[in-house]
Amino acid sequence: MPDSEEKPINTWAMVEMSAWFMVALSPILTLINGPPVSKDQAVVRTAVFTLALVTGTVLTITRLVKKRCK
Repeated sequence: MPDSEEKPINTWAMVEMSAWFMVALSPILTLINGPPVSKDQAVVRTAVFTLALVTGTVLTITRLVKKRCK
């Protein structure tokens, strides 16, 4: 009977995927929710999108550099 040893979940890979998922869903959510109704809402939407974009980019570049250096 083979050992059923599970691999640990790669947290950074999940964060990277979640960030890109947010970037991909952002335009769809904007269509569904409509334009921002206040300046505060516009700032928060922009901040969340920018944070997801920067996080996805940094984690993807980090993963590719680590893979290339191995």
